[in-house]
Amino acid sequence: MLDKVLVATDGSEPAENAIKYILENAPQEAELIVVTVTNKSKDREDISRVFQHGESDKLYSKKVIEKSEIMVSKFRPDIKGTYLIKEGNVADIITDTADEENVDIIIMGSRGLGGVSGFMLGSTSREVVNQCRKPILILK
Repeated sequence: MLDKVLVATDGSEPAENAIKYILENAPQEAELIVVTVTNKSKDREDISRVFQHGESDKLYSKKVIEKSEIMVSKFRPDIKGTYLIKEGNVADIITDTADEENVDIIIMGSRGLGGVSGFMLGSTSREVVNQCRKPILILK
């Protein structure tokens, strides 16, 4: 069940919890695909990241992936990791990547910042759950 896992990360604490979860629970020699997505269709998204993180969306995504790679190699060197930065609609990219890679499960964090409609899950988590047919584990 956890032999081939997609972890979607945006560098948030819940996303890091998702990576920590798989590092603690994956069987030996599991395969991990870590993906972070920049949303190229939203110029405001890039500007908000600059204000939030002090750097562009692409540079921030690169740092998120590098941090994930360091975590995996330090704590679970037996896990084969693939680290991807993709552009597009976040939920679509996560779902498409899960299908392309034929993963067993998607693990992702949720901040629950989606307003009234995202009361229990964040809007991205909710979209992935609605779109994807793979098993999904969402952590806070």
